[in-house]
Amino acid sequence: MTILDQFSLKEKVVVLTGAAGLYGRGLAAALAEAGPTLVVASRNLERLQQVADEETARGLSVVAEPLDQGDESSVLALRDRVLELRQTLEQVVDKYQIDTIYHLAAILSGAGEKNPHLAWDVNINGMYNVLEVARERKLARIFVPSSIAAFGPETPRDNTPQETVLRPKTMYGVTKVTGELLSDYYFKKFGVDTRGLRYPGITQEGDVMVDVIKVKANSRTAAVAGAIAGVMREHKHADVQAIGAGAVNQAVKALVLAKGYLAEDGIDVICVPEFVDVDIEGKVRTAIKLVVDPR
Repeated sequence: MTILDQFSLKEKVVVLTGAAGLYGRGLAAALAEAGPTLVVASRNLERLQQVADEETARGLSVVAEPLDQGDESSVLALRDRVLELRQTLEQVVDKYQIDTIYHLAAILSGAGEKNPHLAWDVNINGMYNVLEVARERKLARIFVPSSIAAFGPETPRDNTPQETVLRPKTMYGVTKVTGELLSDYYFKKFGVDTRGLRYPGITQEGDVMVDVIKVKANSRTAAVAGAIAGVMREHKHADVQAIGAGAVNQAVKALVLAKGYLAEDGIDVICVPEFVDVDIEGKVRTAIKLVVDPR
């Protein structure tokens, strides 16, 4: 039995929100390979359809459905759309007989600090809608990511325990702590099986250091492009690393695709290639690093 067999989702229907985002693209590919009918949902239907089309071209069952969890151009109207959103989610659940939801849709740190009201509405009210639908429809399981942003300066930095001080200083972090508590409440009160994990990051005082996006010759172009675009939106900088002609080719194609994604958001980027030495199992190899910054 293979690893994929152990995680088989055949004859299941799974919905993934935020599927066009940084983590969503990679998770969409992994979930689709597990064999379910995968319903990917996002505010950006055009970008979402690209995800669905790519997976469908691989012979996998993926359907794109529009799901607006927050329109930054119309914050004042967002509250009025909350009930409409829930009705839309209920329709998607009923239409495809969904029993599992991967809920990744959110306003991230940078945008959340610029518009904390929107971040709360999307991250918490959106999650509340998902949990309520799960409760009413008796769904099997909900997966909701938390984040290292749930911690704060009072949190121990070394060997951080699972149960610790959670006093974040950003609205994004506040919504992640609230989301964890809300999930725990729905599990204990209503038996909704809600699971999540705190995604890590690399930080130092005053600045945010972003992990290098490492590309292989067999990396999926769209997944890498989504990662580049997501990191650029969040941190305004990305480093892409590749070793070997095939990997470099994939990295360049992904960068071109990511440039198109970012252009839709009004972000123009430039790329500067560099040679870097990397240590792989005790051997030094030369890699190409593509340094991506706003123009």
